[in-house]
Amino acid sequence: MISDELISIGAVAVVNGRIELGDSFYIVMQQRVSSTKENILLHGISGAEQREGESPAEALLAFMEYLGNAPLVAFHSVFDETMIARAIRRYLGLTFRHSWLDLAYVMPSLYPDLMYSHRTLDDWSGNFHLHNEQRHNAVADAMVTAQLYLIAERAAKNKGNSGYTELRSMELAYRSAIGNR
Repeated sequence: MISDELISIGAVAVVNGRIELGDSFYIVMQQRVSSTKENILLHGISGAEQREGESPAEALLAFMEYLGNAPLVAFHSVFDETMIARAIRRYLGLTFRHSWLDLAYVMPSLYPDLMYSHRTLDDWSGNFHLHNEQRHNAVADAMVTAQLYLIAERAAKNKGNSGYTELRSMELAYRSAIGNR
C-alpha cells in the first residue's frame, strides 16, 4: 500500500481582517526517502531538501506551537487535516483536534452562481485574480487561501454575517444541504 507523507507545512496568520506577512510558518519535514520525481516537480522541494529537513517530531511541535489554539482554514481541508493528524499521531502520539474551516464549501454558499463552475482553489483564485506563482508550495498556497478567506469574510459580512464562527456555520449548513458529498 502506498501512502502519502507530509513533506511540508505552511501557514499564514490572519488577524483583524488582515494577513500578517511577518506571522507565517513554513517547515520542511525530513524524509528518510525522497518523494518521486513527479512529486518533487509538483511541490518544488528537492530530494536533498527533504532529506535535510527538520525531524518530523520537531517540525510538528514547532507547527503546534505556532498554531496555538487558532483555528485552521483550508481549501478541501480533509487532505490537510488527515495528513497533519496522521503525522502528529505517528510522530508525537497525540490526537490533533483543531477547528477547521473548509473554503471549498464556504465559497459556493456565498457565491451560488459559481458553485458548478468553480470547484478548485485555482478556479476560485482565478475568479478573484489571486496569483500564486508557486502553486503546491505550502506557504504560497496558505497565502492564497488566506486571501480567499478574507474575500469570504467580506462577502459574508455583506450578507449580514461576519467572522470565523459564522463562516463555519455556513460551511456546515452547505455540507448538510448537499449531503456532505
